[in-house]
Parts: sequence; C-alpha cells; structure tokens
Amino acid sequence: MSHDRLSSARQALADSDLFKVLTPAQSERLLARGIAATYPARRLIFQKNDAGDSLLVVLSGRIKISNFAMDGRERVLNFMSAGDILGEIAVLDGGARTANATALEATDVLVLRRRDLLPLLREQPDIAIRLIEVLCAKLRVTTELMEDNQFLSMEMRLAKALIRLAGQRQNQALREFALKITQRELGGYAGLARENVNRQLGIWRELGFIRVEPGQIVLLDKAALQAIAEEAP
Repeated sequence: MSHDRLSSARQALADSDLFKVLTPAQSERLLARGIAATYPARRLIFQKNDAGDSLLVVLSGRIKISNFAMDGRERVLNFMSAGDILGEIAVLDGGARTANATALEATDVLVLRRRDLLPLLREQPDIAIRLIEVLCAKLRVTTELMEDNQFLSMEMRLAKALIRLAGQRQNQALREFALKITQRELGGYAGLARENVNRQLGIWRELGFIRVEPGQIVLLDKAALQAIAEEAP
C-alpha cells in the first residue's frame, strides 16, 4: 500500500464510528492486512449473490448500493462516500452479498477480509456492538423507504429522500446543502421515474427551494422541504 493510501486508510479508521475504538496496535494490524483497491467510475464492485468475504471502508469517491426489481427497474438503497462502510452483512454471517455496489466516480476503498475482522470483533466487543447498530440503522432506512413507496405521494417521497440524503452530511456547515446526485439516481432512491423527478424539481426550483446543477442538487430551503416531508402521516 502506498504511503498516501496508507495515510488515507489510517485516517478513515480513526474517523470511523465503527473503528475509532481500536487501539493504535489493532488499527495498524488491520491496515497491515487490509488491501487497497481502486475502482473507476461506473465499475461494478460486487453484485448480489457474490461471495461476501470482506468489508469495504470507503476512502474516497462515491458508491451506489442497489438492487433490481422484477420489472428490471433499479432500486437504489443507499449512497456511500468517504468514511462509510459496506459489505458488513456478508462479513458477519459468511453468506452472499445482499445487493449490488457500483462506483459512481473514481473510488478508493480499503478491503478488510472476514478472517481478519472476526478475531478483532472477539477482542473488541465495542466494535461488534457498533456494527450491530450500523446494521440496524441501515435496516430502519430500508424499511422506511419501502413504507414511503407504498403510502406517500410523489412530492412527499421526493422531499423525504432529499432530507434523508442531506441528513447523512449534517457536518456540512453551510446554509446550502449540495447533494452530489443525478436526477436518475435520485429517482432510483425515491422509487420514482426520472421524468417525475424532473417535473417536481422544476416546481421546487421555481419556488426557490432548490438549485439544479450538473451532477448535483443544491438545497436552498431545507426547512420548506422538511415541511413537505413531514406532511406524511
């Protein structure tokens, strides 16, 4: 692993809610056994039902987690960026991957294999507990997405999707929340056709709630979108 990648990986572990409880010795042990990997934009990292023998820590870039419905439409479950982890379900139970992971842009990851992680989980129960919490949080979001698709209007679903994605980046100190996402990706996440997303975003743009730029959507009035989202029962 190059010096720059090693520094990035060390910082990612230190900043991670999951791995920050590691002692320096434990962190270095993981880094020594971890594998750095780079994926170009639009490259499939793994797909559903692949063997799941590793957990990935995102060092840079952006990853889309998705599945395909019976009608062939893609359903986006989550977006991952620097500091996030993915692949934890298969690492814990040794089973197959439960979804597809695709790099949306050039992405660097640290690959931590199951055989190296399990002994560490036994040594550090705090990590195991935190990993369970991470899984529960993701399950809650997935359940909420399914409920939204069944019971909410298009406007509410889209507003909730934007607020949820903005909430993942609450450390952003600016009044404007810039979400690096295309309308197609947002549609896949909210369970809406791109045409419907474009139409609703156009309405909100005229109202001054958002600004649409190439490859991103800027939230100008998060409170207004939050009010729309909270109309939901």
